[in-house]
Amino acid sequence: MSGVVERVDIYRDMGDGMRKIHVRIDGVTHELLIPVEQEEIYRNAVKLLNGRIDVYRKKFPDTDRPKVAYELAVEWCLLDSRYHEAPLSVMRELAGRIQEELDSEIGSDGSI
Repeated sequence: MSGVVERVDIYRDMGDGMRKIHVRIDGVTHELLIPVEQEEIYRNAVKLLNGRIDVYRKKFPDTDRPKVAYELAVEWCLLDSRYHEAPLSVMRELAGRIQEELDSEIGSDGSI
């Protein structure tokens, strides 16, 4: 059974910016309560997950679904670590540029 059903068109606004939606993951319908403005993100996540499940099902028919979850978790952790490291490297580069500019503006005797 293919898990790639990207949308089950049943949803209900719950007020307070929340919406109850139904999505199908690996052939099973799940009800989720989500922020209205994040609905597209949740639906894209379902597409991604169903796609991965299908890939695993074709490549490894005897494997269990937690391996899909593990792979996605590893990818998330890798992205998260890059996200946290990127600002530091950018800040170091900017600090170096600022220091170079200051050094070029200040003479060897300390005068400007």
